[in-house]
Order: sequence, then C-alpha cells, then structure tokens
Amino acid sequence: ITVNGETVTINEDTGIYEIEITDEVDIARIVATAVDGTSKVSIDGETATLKTATKTRDVTGHEVIEMVVTITAEDESTKDYNLKITVIETSNRMSYVKVNTGTITPEEDNITYKTFIDYNATNVDVEIKTESDYASIEITNKDSLSITNEILNAGLLNFTVNTPESVTTINYTVTSETGVSKDYTIVLTKISTDNTLKELYVGEQLIEVNEDGNYY
Repeated sequence: ITVNGETVTINEDTGIYEIEITDEVDIARIVATAVDGTSKVSIDGETATLKTATKTRDVTGHEVIEMVVTITAEDESTKDYNLKITVIETSNRMSYVKVNTGTITPEEDNITYKTFIDYNATNVDVEIKTESDYASIEITNKDSLSITNEILNAGLLNFTVNTPESVTTINYTVTSETGVSKDYTIVLTKISTDNTLKELYVGEQLIEVNEDGNYY
C-alpha cells in the first residue's frame, strides 16, 4: 500500500497499516497492490480491479482517515487489510492576540504585537490563539515575568501577567503539530500620565515658573 507515493508500513502491535501525512497536500492518493497478479483489489468496498486499486481522498486538515483494503484471490477467498492515515497540521501561525479582551493588530513583521495599557495597571489578562488547534504555545521568558492563571487548551492560551514596569515584554513560541517552531513577541507599554512642563523659553530666554505655577 502506498499513500501519495510513500510506502505504508504495518504496525506490528496492531496489525494496521499506518502512515502520517501533512495538510500541505490537498489529496491523499491510495494505491493498493496484490502480490498475485490474478488477485483483485478493492478499497473501501469499491469495485474490485485486477491486482491494483486506486482511491483518492480530500485532505482538509487534522483528521484520521481509516480504510479497508480487500484482496480477493483467484479462488474467491478474501482478506481485509486495515489502513490508517493520520493527517497532521503544519501551521504555527497566529489566529489572534487579545489583551484585556481587546484584539491587537500585529506589526508588519507579523510576529510582534504591541499595545498600550493603563498607567496604573498592575496586571493584564492575555489571550493567545493559534491558527491550528493542534499547535502548542510556550512562554519562553516566563522566568522574568510573574504569570498566573495559565491555561492552555486546543491552541488557546490564557494567562494573567503582572505589569510592574513601564514596558512588559512577553516572548513565546508556537510549535506546529509537525514540530516546526516560530517565535512571537507581545509588548505592553503603559500610557504616561505625566503632563508636566519641563521648561519654557521665549526666544533664547528661559522663563521661570512663579509660586502660583504660572510663567511670566
């Protein structure tokens, strides 16, 4: 048995022919060939053909495709062979990032997310969602942050991060189901409330502030 030209091996423990393919292909093409040229082959109950049978199946993302290959010998005796195709996803891209329920638009590099938070904020809630439910998310600078309420489920990571500094940076890695990683960054910047005038000049003359707070 081959799937998209790759020979499928049997799992000795289960007796099932098993193979993994990625969602980068749109179609799985299954070809089953009998040893004896006089045998007939059918896949999933379709009309048997001499020695070799072919079947195609659309691939739409993570799924498990199960089929039965039936070999019918010249004496009409039959034997079934089970085939299991597991489709794994390649995406390590983001679906969205939210801070306190507000969705952040990524920068032009599509890996950096920047937003402002209240100057007096002591913490914020962050929600990270990957494009694939089967991707994993790991905060890589967790040792330098104070994080609580961390929950990861089906490509969705929720957590609360303390924000004692004027700028808080969160680095994280998304790893696809196929094991390919991509790094992302969230930058949280507190909005300054300082509206103090540093100094005032008229021409080249520095104007001093009076006791009443006005400049004359």
